[in-house]
Amino acid sequence: VTLDELELQVREKEPTKVEPPKEEVILYDKEKPRTEDELKILSMLGEKIVTEEKLTFKQKFDNFYQKTIDSLDPLHRLEDGDIVYKEARLYKAWKSKVDHFIRTGTFAFKREGGELVVNGEGFGNIIKDIKDPDGFKAYAASKRTIEKSAQGKETGFDLESANEVIKRGSKEHEANFRRLVDFQDRVMTYARDSEILSKESYERILEMSKDYIPFHRILDPDLFASKSKGRGIFKRFKGSENKVVDPIATIMENTTAIIKLAEKNRVLKDFVIHAEAKNFIQLSKSKAFAVEVKPKEIEKFLDEQGIGEGDIDLFESLKVFRRINSNIKDNQIVVRENGKTKVYDALPEFSEAIRSLDYNPALTGLLGNIVKTSANVMRFTITSMPDFTVGNAVRDQFTAGVQGKGLSAPFTNFLSSMGHLWKKDEVWQKFLREGGASGVFGDLKTYFDKDIWQLNKETGFMDNAFNVMKHPLEALDAVNQFVENIPRITEFKKAGMGKEGAYAAREVTIDFSRRGSSEALKVWAEATPFLNAGIQGLDKFGRTIKENPGKTFATGIATITIPTVAFW
Repeated sequence: VTLDELELQVREKEPTKVEPPKEEVILYDKEKPRTEDELKILSMLGEKIVTEEKLTFKQKFDNFYQKTIDSLDPLHRLEDGDIVYKEARLYKAWKSKVDHFIRTGTFAFKREGGELVVNGEGFGNIIKDIKDPDGFKAYAASKRTIEKSAQGKETGFDLESANEVIKRGSKEHEANFRRLVDFQDRVMTYARDSEILSKESYERILEMSKDYIPFHRILDPDLFASKSKGRGIFKRFKGSENKVVDPIATIMENTTAIIKLAEKNRVLKDFVIHAEAKNFIQLSKSKAFAVEVKPKEIEKFLDEQGIGEGDIDLFESLKVFRRINSNIKDNQIVVRENGKTKVYDALPEFSEAIRSLDYNPALTGLLGNIVKTSANVMRFTITSMPDFTVGNAVRDQFTAGVQGKGLSAPFTNFLSSMGHLWKKDEVWQKFLREGGASGVFGDLKTYFDKDIWQLNKETGFMDNAFNVMKHPLEALDAVNQFVENIPRITEFKKAGMGKEGAYAAREVTIDFSRRGSSEALKVWAEATPFLNAGIQGLDKFGRTIKENPGKTFATGIATITIPTVAFW
């Protein structure tokens, strides 16, 4: 046996070294005597172990991308996520749908053959045919007064005078009044089909409101004010003697609120369906408690349902189980399903994406307004120059040629697309319905605070939104919006003029409503003109190269590089 072999045998016979167990960390002093019961309890106490989750590079990049570039990006991870993502992007154009309801015509919420079909005239068409506005308002209020008085409700209007107004004004106003009621019925149908209103509530509202015009009181909270957040737009008629807000302006306000809620619920319902398929969300469970309901509360409920006290025998009392109403948390999503509210718990990135559907300004208060004013002045200085508008139009034509679907030379459809915008023909109307339009359609509240007929008489705003512009910045935005939508109309027609066409239109050049979810970046963007536009422009060009590098470089060289060299 060699020396090496002997050494190996000795090593093999040596006992294996075992690391001593680490001393258990406990939260009590072992030196002090303890009873057996105390030791049983204390043995279950230990130190809290904090583990930090390590994110992969992709997870870090995805989080960065959502914060800085696209707040809706996580929606791609859903089952058939592109469907929900595109719906969420198109939701940003909800104001264009309100514009269609007001100036052009109402349309169905549900698609027929892949299209949103027009089903009635718009609000503006009715208003323009009313020759005596004050007489019409008196007639409409009188019709509603008689209906609600017959139901035992206090309206604050004199019933005898209302009957007299109806007798004298029926011939002149009844036809237009019925048109206005029918318009509101179609808006309510839109709400029902979107499920923000239940079918049962819809039927009950129509039954109780055959001569409906809104009686919003002067003291009612403003639907657009922050203090009224959470207030439902479908309210039971309680009756009052306070003065009533002009019902015509209120109809526009109601229409705007309902269309926005309906379109948002369209996105939320699709999100729930596709998120549940991958277990990204779950229905929130809240505790319930038993409560005794007294006869007075039962009577109130029956009254709300339109059931008289003598219709059924009342119980002395009954016990029901009610859920504890708590505030919605940041990780929760609220959806309406057949008029009922459902709350879902979601992963943080998804709840953040849903919250970003509505843009809330980051700069508020006096200091915020000063900063935004400074940024607006700088923006005005740049955009007020004629060469900016002309240059923007030219650049968008070349950009659309590179980033659009298929192959097309710049300016080939420039005049025809401008014609659709100028004439507001069927192509333009379809463009609005589908959500392809870019830009903001003005602050709709501007109309609600004014006399609608007088405003229309002075500006003709029912036909042309440009006439109602009161500020140079608004006028410039309107002109630039017109220019921006020319290549979008072209792309919309190329892509089939449906939902896919609308999405393609928003993608063909920069979609200014697309932004990251970071609050810090939002503040920076509001204080710095064109910051988000620059970010989105770079991202869009990068995505275009990634999707089709060959076509991007070929069209870029043919339509941008060669002409630039030729005219150098």
